[in-house]
Amino acid sequence: KDGSPRVIKAVGVQRNGSEFVLLEVDASDGVKMLSTKVLSGVDSETWRNDFEKIRRGVVKSSLNWPNSLFDQLYGQDGHRGVNHPKGLGELQVSREDMEGWAERVVREQFTH
Repeated sequence: KDGSPRVIKAVGVQRNGSEFVLLEVDASDGVKMLSTKVLSGVDSETWRNDFEKIRRGVVKSSLNWPNSLFDQLYGQDGHRGVNHPKGLGELQVSREDMEGWAERVVREQFTH
């Protein structure tokens, strides 16, 4: 919207011996909100290459997650979306809503 570059962040999480990656795309310009993406089965040896493909896929998909790419890389059960709390785009999110989002992220880690 304002011409500044969009940022995508990946955060590795270890929980109970399992590793996950959480992906977020900065949508603070309000153009479009993308859900948090939870990935499982990520190979640390190929992650840099995978992440570059994902970044390109988000751009090519007009700010949608490239789900067919995720299917190829991690299988249909290796990625899940977790919706953000309402009001996140306006930065008007209650503590309860943020805690609910965090609980959904953790729950997704246990479904794999």
